[in-house]
Amino acid sequence: DATKSIQKAIDAGGVVLIPEGRWLLERPLKISKNGTVLKGAGSGKTILVCPYSLADMYGENKNWAWSGAMVSMAGGGKTEALGTITLTTRAGSALLNVEGTFPVQKGEWLLLSWFNDKGKDTLLDHLYGGVIPQKKMGKELQDSTSARVREWVEVVSVEEDSIEIAQPLRIDIRPEWKVTVSRAPHLREVGIEGVTFEFPPSPWLGHLKQRGYNGISLGNVINGWVRDIHLVNSDSGIFVNSGRYVTVSDILIQGKKMHHAISASWSE
Repeated sequence: DATKSIQKAIDAGGVVLIPEGRWLLERPLKISKNGTVLKGAGSGKTILVCPYSLADMYGENKNWAWSGAMVSMAGGGKTEALGTITLTTRAGSALLNVEGTFPVQKGEWLLLSWFNDKGKDTLLDHLYGGVIPQKKMGKELQDSTSARVREWVEVVSVEEDSIEIAQPLRIDIRPEWKVTVSRAPHLREVGIEGVTFEFPPSPWLGHLKQRGYNGISLGNVINGWVRDIHLVNSDSGIFVNSGRYVTVSDILIQGKKMHHAISASWSE
Protein backbone atom coordinates (compact mmCIF):
# COMPACT_ATOMS: atom_id res chain seq x y z
CA ASP A 1 0.00 0.00 0.00
CA ALA A 2 1.59 3.28 -1.16
CA THR A 3 -0.98 5.58 0.49
CA LYS A 4 1.16 6.69 3.44
CA SER A 5 4.29 7.41 1.41
CA ILE A 6 2.44 9.39 -1.27
CA GLN A 7 0.45 11.29 1.35
CA LYS A 8 3.67 12.21 3.19
CA ALA A 9 5.03 13.72 -0.03
CA ILE A 10 1.75 15.58 -0.65
CA ASP A 11 1.84 17.04 2.86
CA ALA A 12 5.29 18.46 2.13
CA GLY A 13 3.77 20.47 -0.75
CA GLY A 14 5.01 21.33 -4.21
CA VAL A 15 4.93 18.96 -7.18
CA VAL A 16 4.65 15.29 -6.19
CA LEU A 17 5.91 13.03 -8.97
CA ILE A 18 4.59 9.45 -9.15
CA PRO A 19 6.69 7.41 -11.59
CA GLU A 20 5.39 4.96 -14.15
CA GLY A 21 4.03 1.78 -12.59
CA ARG A 22 1.15 0.36 -10.60
CA TRP A 23 0.65 1.91 -7.15
CA LEU A 24 -1.76 0.47 -4.59
CA LEU A 25 -4.01 2.94 -2.73
CA GLU A 26 -5.98 1.45 0.14
CA ARG A 27 -7.08 4.86 1.49
CA PRO A 28 -7.85 8.25 -0.11
CA LEU A 29 -5.21 10.93 -0.68
CA LYS A 30 -5.90 14.50 0.44
CA ILE A 31 -4.38 17.71 -0.96
CA SER A 32 -4.84 20.60 1.47
CA LYS A 33 -1.91 22.97 0.78
CA ASN A 34 -1.73 25.70 -1.88
CA GLY A 35 0.55 25.00 -4.81
CA THR A 36 0.42 21.21 -4.51
CA VAL A 37 0.27 19.13 -7.71
CA LEU A 38 0.01 15.35 -8.02
CA LYS A 39 1.73 14.46 -11.28
CA GLY A 40 2.05 11.01 -12.86
CA ALA A 41 4.03 9.91 -15.88
CA GLY A 42 0.87 9.99 -17.99
CA SER A 43 -2.49 8.21 -17.98
CA GLY A 44 -1.91 4.56 -18.81
CA LYS A 45 1.60 4.77 -17.36
CA THR A 46 1.06 5.79 -13.72
CA ILE A 47 -1.79 3.61 -12.47
CA LEU A 48 -3.38 4.08 -9.04
CA VAL A 49 -4.98 0.75 -8.16
CA CYS A 50 -7.93 1.35 -5.80
CA PRO A 51 -9.37 -1.99 -4.57
CA TYR A 52 -11.73 -0.60 -1.91
CA SER A 53 -14.79 1.61 -2.13
CA LEU A 54 -15.54 4.42 0.32
CA ALA A 55 -18.30 2.19 1.72
CA ASP A 56 -15.67 -0.50 2.39
CA MET A 57 -13.52 2.03 4.24
CA TYR A 58 -16.05 4.17 6.07
CA GLY A 59 -19.43 2.41 5.89
CA GLU A 60 -22.51 2.64 3.70
CA ASN A 61 -23.68 6.19 2.98
CA LYS A 62 -25.85 7.53 0.16
CA ASN A 63 -23.57 10.59 0.08
CA TRP A 64 -21.00 8.47 -1.77
CA ALA A 65 -23.25 8.92 -4.82
CA TRP A 66 -22.20 12.58 -5.08
CA SER A 67 -19.21 13.14 -2.79
CA GLY A 68 -15.94 11.67 -1.60
CA ALA A 69 -13.08 10.47 -3.79
CA MET A 70 -9.73 8.69 -3.82
CA VAL A 71 -7.98 12.03 -4.39
CA SER A 72 -9.58 15.11 -2.84
CA MET A 73 -8.49 18.74 -2.88
CA ALA A 74 -10.04 21.02 -0.26
CA GLY A 75 -9.00 23.71 2.18
CA GLY A 76 -9.50 23.22 5.90
CA GLY A 77 -10.95 25.56 8.50
CA LYS A 78 -14.18 27.36 9.30
CA THR A 79 -16.24 29.74 7.19
CA GLU A 80 -16.62 33.23 8.70
CA ALA A 81 -19.56 35.39 7.64
CA LEU A 82 -18.35 38.99 7.28
CA GLY A 83 -21.40 40.92 6.18
CA THR A 84 -24.48 41.25 4.01
CA ILE A 85 -25.01 43.17 0.78
CA THR A 86 -28.15 45.22 1.39
CA LEU A 87 -28.32 47.38 -1.74
CA THR A 88 -29.68 46.20 -5.07
CA THR A 89 -26.71 45.67 -7.38
CA ARG A 90 -26.97 44.79 -11.04
CA ALA A 91 -25.09 42.01 -12.78
CA GLY A 92 -21.88 43.37 -14.31
CA SER A 93 -21.09 45.61 -11.35
CA ALA A 94 -17.75 45.29 -9.57
CA LEU A 95 -18.56 47.51 -6.56
CA LEU A 96 -20.33 45.92 -3.57
CA ASN A 97 -21.80 47.90 -0.67
CA VAL A 98 -21.52 45.74 2.44
CA GLU A 99 -23.21 46.02 5.84
CA GLY A 100 -21.16 44.47 8.64
CA THR A 101 -17.61 44.07 9.91
CA PHE A 102 -15.21 43.99 7.02
CA PRO A 103 -11.55 43.38 7.90
CA VAL A 104 -10.48 42.30 4.43
CA GLN A 105 -7.45 43.11 2.31
CA LYS A 106 -6.63 43.66 -1.32
CA GLY A 107 -5.95 40.37 -3.08
CA GLU A 108 -8.07 38.30 -0.71
CA TRP A 109 -10.63 35.84 -2.12
CA LEU A 110 -14.13 35.97 -0.62
CA LEU A 111 -17.23 33.83 -1.13
CA LEU A 112 -20.58 35.37 -2.05
CA SER A 113 -23.73 33.36 -1.32
CA TRP A 114 -27.28 33.94 -2.61
CA PHE A 115 -30.34 32.50 -0.80
CA ASN A 116 -33.77 31.94 -2.30
CA ASP A 117 -36.67 33.75 -0.60
CA LYS A 118 -38.62 30.59 0.16
CA GLY A 119 -42.29 30.81 -0.75
CA LYS A 120 -41.81 33.70 -3.16
CA ASP A 121 -38.96 32.04 -5.06
CA THR A 122 -37.87 35.25 -6.76
CA LEU A 123 -34.23 34.14 -6.86
CA LEU A 124 -35.22 30.91 -8.64
CA ASP A 125 -37.36 32.97 -11.01
CA HIS A 126 -34.34 35.19 -11.73
CA LEU A 127 -32.09 32.18 -12.33
CA TYR A 128 -34.68 30.56 -14.62
CA GLY A 129 -34.91 33.78 -16.64
CA GLY A 130 -38.53 34.44 -15.73
CA VAL A 131 -39.89 31.74 -18.04
CA ILE A 132 -40.66 28.85 -15.63
CA PRO A 133 -43.96 28.74 -13.66
CA GLN A 134 -43.40 28.62 -9.90
CA LYS A 135 -45.02 25.19 -9.57
CA LYS A 136 -42.44 23.76 -11.99
CA MET A 137 -39.30 25.21 -10.37
CA GLY A 138 -38.56 22.02 -8.45
CA LYS A 139 -39.64 21.26 -4.87
CA GLU A 140 -36.12 20.30 -3.78
CA LEU A 141 -34.82 23.71 -4.87
CA GLN A 142 -37.80 25.59 -3.42
CA ASP A 143 -37.61 23.90 -0.01
CA SER A 144 -33.85 24.19 0.42
CA THR A 145 -32.54 26.80 2.86
CA SER A 146 -28.90 26.46 1.71
CA ALA A 147 -27.29 28.88 -0.72
CA ARG A 148 -28.58 28.51 -4.27
CA VAL A 149 -25.65 30.41 -5.82
CA ARG A 150 -22.06 30.70 -4.61
CA GLU A 151 -19.34 32.70 -6.28
CA TRP A 152 -15.69 33.37 -5.43
CA VAL A 153 -14.52 36.95 -5.98
CA GLU A 154 -11.12 38.59 -5.59
CA VAL A 155 -10.84 41.90 -3.70
CA VAL A 156 -9.26 44.76 -5.68
CA SER A 157 -9.76 47.54 -3.12
CA VAL A 158 -11.51 48.16 0.20
CA GLU A 159 -13.41 51.25 1.38
CA GLU A 160 -15.23 51.87 4.67
CA ASP A 161 -18.51 50.30 3.54
CA SER A 162 -17.72 48.78 0.16
CA ILE A 163 -15.32 46.56 -1.74
CA GLU A 164 -14.32 46.45 -5.37
CA ILE A 165 -13.95 43.01 -6.92
CA ALA A 166 -11.97 41.84 -9.93
CA GLN A 167 -14.77 39.66 -11.33
CA PRO A 168 -17.99 41.53 -12.27
CA LEU A 169 -21.14 39.98 -10.82
CA ARG A 170 -22.72 37.25 -12.96
CA ILE A 171 -26.24 37.79 -11.57
CA ASP A 172 -28.11 40.56 -9.75
CA ILE A 173 -28.07 41.15 -5.99
CA ARG A 174 -31.31 42.08 -4.19
CA PRO A 175 -31.95 42.57 -0.45
CA GLU A 176 -34.51 39.74 -0.32
CA TRP A 177 -31.83 37.25 -1.42
CA LYS A 178 -29.71 37.94 1.70
CA VAL A 179 -26.42 37.82 -0.20
CA THR A 180 -23.69 37.21 2.34
CA VAL A 181 -19.95 37.79 2.07
CA SER A 182 -17.78 35.19 3.79
CA ARG A 183 -14.17 34.32 4.34
CA ALA A 184 -14.08 30.61 3.57
CA PRO A 185 -11.34 27.95 3.44
CA HIS A 186 -10.10 27.32 -0.09
CA LEU A 187 -7.15 26.10 -2.13
CA ARG A 188 -5.29 27.84 -4.95
CA GLU A 189 -2.95 26.57 -7.67
CA VAL A 190 -3.53 22.85 -7.16
CA GLY A 191 -3.94 20.04 -9.67
CA ILE A 192 -3.67 16.41 -10.63
CA GLU A 193 -2.51 15.08 -13.98
CA GLY A 194 -1.17 12.09 -15.83
CA VAL A 195 -2.64 9.16 -13.89
CA THR A 196 -5.08 6.28 -14.30
CA PHE A 197 -7.49 5.24 -11.53
CA GLU A 198 -8.26 1.53 -11.68
CA PHE A 199 -11.21 0.29 -9.64
CA PRO A 200 -12.40 -3.33 -9.53
CA PRO A 201 -15.35 -4.32 -11.74
CA SER A 202 -18.64 -3.92 -9.85
CA PRO A 203 -22.31 -3.93 -10.83
CA TRP A 204 -24.67 -0.97 -11.11
CA LEU A 205 -26.62 -1.03 -7.83
CA GLY A 206 -29.23 1.59 -8.67
CA HIS A 207 -29.71 5.32 -8.14
CA LEU A 208 -28.05 6.66 -4.96
CA LYS A 209 -26.87 3.17 -4.01
CA GLN A 210 -23.29 3.61 -5.21
CA ARG A 211 -20.54 2.34 -2.91
CA GLY A 212 -18.14 5.16 -3.69
CA TYR A 213 -15.61 4.01 -6.24
CA ASN A 214 -14.98 7.70 -6.96
CA GLY A 215 -11.94 9.29 -8.60
CA ILE A 216 -11.28 12.97 -7.88
CA SER A 217 -13.00 15.67 -5.83
CA LEU A 218 -12.25 19.41 -5.75
CA GLY A 219 -13.97 21.57 -3.13
CA ASN A 220 -13.48 25.35 -2.88
CA VAL A 221 -10.60 25.36 -5.36
CA ILE A 222 -9.51 28.52 -7.19
CA ASN A 223 -7.11 28.18 -10.12
CA GLY A 224 -6.92 24.40 -10.28
CA TRP A 225 -6.85 21.67 -12.89
CA VAL A 226 -7.49 18.02 -13.64
CA ARG A 227 -5.95 16.78 -16.89
CA ASP A 228 -4.83 13.62 -18.66
CA ILE A 229 -6.84 11.34 -16.36
CA HIS A 230 -8.18 7.87 -17.14
CA LEU A 231 -10.81 6.31 -14.84
CA VAL A 232 -11.77 2.63 -15.08
CA ASN A 233 -14.86 1.13 -13.36
CA SER A 234 -15.60 4.22 -11.24
CA ASP A 235 -19.02 5.00 -9.74
CA SER A 236 -18.36 8.71 -10.25
CA GLY A 237 -15.42 10.34 -11.96
CA ILE A 238 -14.71 13.97 -11.08
CA PHE A 239 -16.54 16.33 -8.70
CA VAL A 240 -15.92 20.10 -8.91
CA ASN A 241 -17.78 21.84 -6.10
CA SER A 242 -17.69 25.58 -5.39
CA GLY A 243 -14.73 26.27 -7.66
CA ARG A 244 -13.50 29.13 -9.82
CA TYR A 245 -11.09 28.92 -12.75
CA VAL A 246 -10.91 25.12 -12.58
CA THR A 247 -10.05 23.37 -15.86
CA VAL A 248 -10.95 19.72 -16.53
CA SER A 249 -9.45 18.39 -19.77
CA ASP A 250 -8.28 15.23 -21.55
CA ILE A 251 -10.42 12.84 -19.51
CA LEU A 252 -11.27 9.23 -20.42
CA ILE A 253 -13.86 7.42 -18.31
CA GLN A 254 -14.98 3.87 -19.08
CA GLY A 255 -16.07 0.53 -17.69
CA LYS A 256 -19.59 0.76 -16.21
CA LYS A 257 -22.76 2.77 -15.81
CA MET A 258 -22.09 5.75 -13.55
CA HIS A 259 -23.87 8.32 -11.43
CA HIS A 260 -21.72 11.35 -12.34
CA ALA A 261 -18.95 11.15 -14.91
CA ILE A 262 -18.06 14.83 -14.37
CA SER A 263 -20.07 17.04 -12.03
CA ALA A 264 -19.70 20.80 -11.57
CA SER A 265 -21.79 22.51 -8.87
CA TRP A 266 -21.74 26.08 -7.53
CA SER A 267 -18.82 26.69 -9.85
CA GLU A 268 -17.81 29.05 -12.62
